Amino acid sequence: MSYFNVCLLTGILASMWSGPVHGAELREALMLQGSACWKDRDSIRQALLNHSEIHAVDAHSVPGYLLIDVAAGAMTAGELAETVNRLYAVKDNCRAEPMQSCISPGGHHPTEHEPSSTAHR
Repeated sequence: MSYFNVCLLTGILASMWSGPVHGAELREALMLQGSACWKDRDSIRQALLNHSEIHAVDAHSVPGYLLIDVAAGAMTAGELAETVNRLYAVKDNCRAEPMQSCISPGGHHPTEHEPSSTAHR
């Protein structure tokens, strides 16, 4: 599956996933890489839910990704990834990376000099 298709699928599922609403929150996506991630995804989910700023974690909708609802301004996608990596990257073969380019506000946007058709490559 191409990177664009993964981004599209992740974005669609993230927007459709309906967890509880807790005031102003953001949905962040983390890509999980490594052989231990699949077997550890439920314990990773539980570890993240121990943070009061994190309201929901979906570890099953998109294979290889975590969809996380976090209070706006509480934790960035990078901080969420660091939390997972502190817990799992050393002892297990699992690494989390922020998936910012397709569903987060900090993603790539075409400029006036760049056609929009190339922005998703």
